[in-house]
Amino acid sequence: MRTLLETLQQRLGCLYLSDLHTDNFRLQALQEALSIPPEDYPAEQWEETTRYLLGWAPSMATAEELRALLAQCATGF
Repeated sequence: MRTLLETLQQRLGCLYLSDLHTDNFRLQALQEALSIPPEDYPAEQWEETTRYLLGWAPSMATAEELRALLAQCATGF
């Protein structure tokens, strides 16, 4: 099974995983992450994805809380 980051990479057609946190793809990656139900991936993968896309993430947060943070940040771009 793919990780959440790998799923985003595949869905957005990024050649490299590192493309996800570039200015060209970050907003698209955030929006695409929001189309994924929080229960599809464990909280650890949501935390990894949040940290990768935003540069930080709260620890010990639930998948739902991390997804909500991504949603909040997606509106700020």
